[in-house]
Amino acid sequence: MSGSVFPREDKHDTTDRGCLKDACYCFGIFCLLVACMAGAVYWSVAYGGANIERLTRPMDYNGNICGVDVADKPYLYICGKADGGWDGHYPKALDFTSKTCVSECPDDNQTSIECITRPYVFPKPTNGGVDNNGVQYLKTLSFEISQSVSLQTSYPTDIYKGQMCAPRWEAPNGLRDSLILGPHSNESQLAQAIGSLRNAWPVLIGVAVLANILAYLYLVLLRFYAGPLLLLSLVFGAILLGIFALFFAVGIFFSPYDENGGYNMWNPIYRSVYGEQARLLTFLTGICLAALCALMVRTTRHSVDRIDEAVGMIHAACGCIFDEGCYLAIQLVPLVSAIAILAVLSGLLYCFMLILSVGDVDGKGIRVNGEHYTSMMKKIHYPHSWPFVIFFYVLTMIWIIELMVGITQFVISFNVCSWFLEAEIEEADNPDTASQPFKQAYKGYGQHVEGVRVHGVDAIAGGTRTGYIEEDTQRGRGKVLVVPIGRKHPDGRDFLPEDATNEVKRHSPLWSWEGLKACLQHIGTMVLSTWFIILSRPLRMAAHIIKFLLTPSSFSVDRQKFEEDDAPDFFGLLTSFGGLASGYINYYFGGFSKDAYVDIILNANDWEKASEDVQEFTLKAGGAVAFLHGMTSIYEMIAIFFVVMLSSFTGYCVMSKVGIFNDDDSTWYIQDPLAMTYLSLVISVVISFNWIALFNNTSDTLLYVFAWAREKGDMDPFTLDKYCPQTLKAILSAEMEQAPTAAFKSDSKSQQNRFSHAHNKFLSNAKTYATQGKVNAGERESLLRSTR
Repeated sequence: MSGSVFPREDKHDTTDRGCLKDACYCFGIFCLLVACMAGAVYWSVAYGGANIERLTRPMDYNGNICGVDVADKPYLYICGKADGGWDGHYPKALDFTSKTCVSECPDDNQTSIECITRPYVFPKPTNGGVDNNGVQYLKTLSFEISQSVSLQTSYPTDIYKGQMCAPRWEAPNGLRDSLILGPHSNESQLAQAIGSLRNAWPVLIGVAVLANILAYLYLVLLRFYAGPLLLLSLVFGAILLGIFALFFAVGIFFSPYDENGGYNMWNPIYRSVYGEQARLLTFLTGICLAALCALMVRTTRHSVDRIDEAVGMIHAACGCIFDEGCYLAIQLVPLVSAIAILAVLSGLLYCFMLILSVGDVDGKGIRVNGEHYTSMMKKIHYPHSWPFVIFFYVLTMIWIIELMVGITQFVISFNVCSWFLEAEIEEADNPDTASQPFKQAYKGYGQHVEGVRVHGVDAIAGGTRTGYIEEDTQRGRGKVLVVPIGRKHPDGRDFLPEDATNEVKRHSPLWSWEGLKACLQHIGTMVLSTWFIILSRPLRMAAHIIKFLLTPSSFSVDRQKFEEDDAPDFFGLLTSFGGLASGYINYYFGGFSKDAYVDIILNANDWEKASEDVQEFTLKAGGAVAFLHGMTSIYEMIAIFFVVMLSSFTGYCVMSKVGIFNDDDSTWYIQDPLAMTYLSLVISVVISFNWIALFNNTSDTLLYVFAWAREKGDMDPFTLDKYCPQTLKAILSAEMEQAPTAAFKSDSKSQQNRFSHAHNKFLSNAKTYATQGKVNAGERESLLRSTR
């Protein structure tokens, strides 16, 4: 397109405009945090004594890592308190400071275990004497500190989580619970989670590959069967949520202590959380899933009437996603992004484990008069400020991943804008498999025949038919009469003669590279926008769901005469409140989304200006643009949920049921399948979002760039017709030349006034509902008065 209105290097060059203060300041903080992150990792390895084995294996009293420093002793045994006494075959209490690595867990009282005692202080009085300075003392009281390692009789134990020797179930005084839930529990749970990460990586890679395949297949099927696929996803998702809700809710009736029970082996919470906490947690999980199931059922019911409104935009978006050259352009972006994000996330998690394992192992455990003295008992001493380092590391890690997701969306939007504004429409042969006579008749060729009657069709479709006599040159069968048997078109014709050709707008592989360069030129703005998007995302998702559930379909609105005396019911009051809340959220936070990237691409604005413009411009565009914008967001969530559930559930089944991963004696044993299921969910969400967001991002970008080209891009209707794809023109044909009339436009400048009016109306309705009371003798009795 010569003389394109689409901004290029001149508008995207930030060197001429100078760097915006907020964006530069935010980018400087981001770079500083990344540098501090790298410095913390380097210090951990070079000077901090980082050792990931400390996170995956327990440590004994001498600072030895069981199974690593003492390779022949992989299990940790907790000694009984030396002065606590015994109750039958078991000590009355355990001494959690006296930990010893053993080669195997004892199953009787016949084994002697090395146990360290606590330091004891013994007073030692002496008579007078003379010191080295010649000072004479009458009496002296000295203190002697004594600590020793002694042999202690063992108690019967079982292997727990492949690392520890836990007292058996019959142990009195809650001895087993004190070990699993006691001071060692948090350390043990962290070790299980990190250790599981080291062993579960083949499953996690499989989940990532499966999520990629499922997400891409979903897009392909969405291209041809958008409506049925989305409805099936909703139905299947609701059924799956209902099954999961029932499965977790009935867990309250099962014993959480039956570790080898069939239900407990399938329930990830029972496999990872011990005792009554697991029972309560699984029940609450079931309740939450039941609530989500109810929401999914309501969404499914509502989608039956509304899904056709979104299918048109999904079809238009798929036309862009699957157009010529897409495989090396727009479809390559989510694949490269998913690989890059997973690679960066893996590296960040590995470095995070290094930072968590920092600390010096020493025996300075005895303190007298503020001085530390060497003890026989060694433990890890962490730097005092290290919790703050961990906090900022996690903060920066989230920032980096979200920035990469934002860059992906920016490049996708850039591809869509380039495809719309630069790629001219070309005609291509239609690969339709219809017969040659039919194609000729479709074009209006051949001998025209009137008054054809078709037995069995006229009675249903009505009237006589019009056909064409064509020569079957393709298969050599002579002349063929082609007659339509469907209902007539609105203008009374059987055929609408036209050439059955396809439209093609070719993608360029260079657009992704140009989009990345434009994004890097706005890197300060991208960094600044990240936290706005993160923090506002839950609110915007809630607003999309509320808007979707409260908005009736365009063909099911039942308009009735308004009666002033009609009192609002509770559902109507709830609906008005939901609409008011959704409107407020969209007004204040709606601009903090991927849509602002489109404004940055088209107008080269900063983040603040772009987030303001995108909301105002969309609303002022009015008509189908304002109505359809954001319409596909709810279906994006549904598609992501569908892919995530399938891929992560498959990963959990592999971790729980494949022997190599659930056998305690296996070197690939996954100790904490719940933590790995959470990680599978994160991986699936990241990958599926990169793919599934394509149709939602493309849909909203097409609407925005269409309105922009019509109103701001100085593009006349003829030029717009040359570049606007047919799938989008079919939806927006009435608005090609100009925006809707003022009566159908939304004046964004009066939004605050409309919100104020809606707020006052809601309060009035609420007051009316609260005081409407009962009807008595033709008058309403106030509910407030009737309760006195």
